[in-house]
Amino acid sequence: MANTKKLDLSDALEDRPETRRLLATLQHEASSMRSYASTLTASFEGVVEAQTATCRATDTLAQHLEHFKEQSFAEKQGFISDSVKKLGESVQQLKSWQEMLATQMDQAMVRPLTDFIAVDLTEVDRQRELFELASQEHDSAMVKYSRTSKRRETDKARFEANAELYMARKKFHEVALQYFSTLKSLEHKKKLTMLNPLMSFIHAQLSYFKMGHEILTDEMSRFLTAVTVEINKLQGDHNSDMKTLAARREKLEKEYASRYNPDPDPTGMSLSVGLNVSAY
Repeated sequence: MANTKKLDLSDALEDRPETRRLLATLQHEASSMRSYASTLTASFEGVVEAQTATCRATDTLAQHLEHFKEQSFAEKQGFISDSVKKLGESVQQLKSWQEMLATQMDQAMVRPLTDFIAVDLTEVDRQRELFELASQEHDSAMVKYSRTSKRRETDKARFEANAELYMARKKFHEVALQYFSTLKSLEHKKKLTMLNPLMSFIHAQLSYFKMGHEILTDEMSRFLTAVTVEINKLQGDHNSDMKTLAARREKLEKEYASRYNPDPDPTGMSLSVGLNVSAY
């Protein structure tokens, strides 16, 4: 709405063609602003809904981890069960932060835009309707006054026509002043409404990550490091066990190959070797 700066309150009573053209342009821009603000609100709502869904999923995960200790395969004591318990508590804490982030984004992003549409832009539309109605009433009073003057009506009729035109002009002027003021105010509110929700979104995200960094205390850092070390050790033990198991299996397969044949072969050839040869 860059043209709003050309709209002067002194033009409210002087209903000139250029003022009407400027008003038409501003009304079109206000309509476009409503359309854009509505789609932007939908985008913000999508972000909040996604964050809310993340909260629900994280809460489900935390509850699932809570039931780990009840499983028959879970060791009742030891490193794994203790680690799952502590990590589950951390997941639950993460969920509370995510809820806080979702609330902040809803209050600072979605609500200002919905209020802007419901209050400010709706008020512009209402003022436009009042302005158009007052303009029509002023035109009608002007026509009636002109006809009364030309027909040499009685003093009473001219007085009434004059009084009606006076009231119509007064009303039109007051309505126009309010309408022009609303349009000029919208120029400033538009800038704030477009920037503030975006700034709030960025600040909310930064605060969320900053909170996580600050709460990552030395104790938690040491715990995560210890878990990582233990995981690496478990992975190393697993790899070593798999190599030993593979070698043991290969050895057993070779040792027991001759026992698979119920009738010993006098040639000493293993049946598996014979099957392999006959396959070719």
